[in-house]
Amino acid sequence: MRIFIQPGSRVRSRPGLRPAAPGVTRWATVSGEASRSRKRSSTFTLIELLAPPGVASRAKRSSTFTLIELLVAITILTFGLVGVLGAFGKSAETLRIAHQHMVGASLAKQEMGRLEAQALTPAGLLAGVAKGEFGTVAPGFIWERDIEEDQPGLLRVTLKITHERSERSVTLATLIPVRE
Repeated sequence: MRIFIQPGSRVRSRPGLRPAAPGVTRWATVSGEASRSRKRSSTFTLIELLAPPGVASRAKRSSTFTLIELLVAITILTFGLVGVLGAFGKSAETLRIAHQHMVGASLAKQEMGRLEAQALTPAGLLAGVAKGEFGTVAPGFIWERDIEEDQPGLLRVTLKITHERSERSVTLATLIPVRE
């Protein structure tokens, strides 16, 4: 007779039947135990049915973790958590740099628009190099502009925005017509 068992299922034994050999699905009657087995039937897991004698009973007895197993599991979890926390730190630094770059680009665009509008006024733009800060509008950001005559009637305006705690900068350059 053959018994087919799905993994994870529980099987009830018949009184007086024991596995013929470890790992075999064929069952044989064991003499002398038939009368005792009829009084109670026990439930076996798949591991208990397929494991060699002695291993199944030990597996049933020790369903808890040993101290060494717990220490190994905690060590593995610790290394995993350290890696994840390191990734979070690196992500926060990258986010800070991206934010500074985005604010710098926005400030450069605003300042370039202001310079183009100033070029249309009667005072116009004066050639030369200038440096300054944005103050309370954008603390920590520094601007540097260079205005020079490129061709008759055109000014080349170069604007560089940097943050005091960063090596990166945003640079815009454009040609602005001179008002005559």
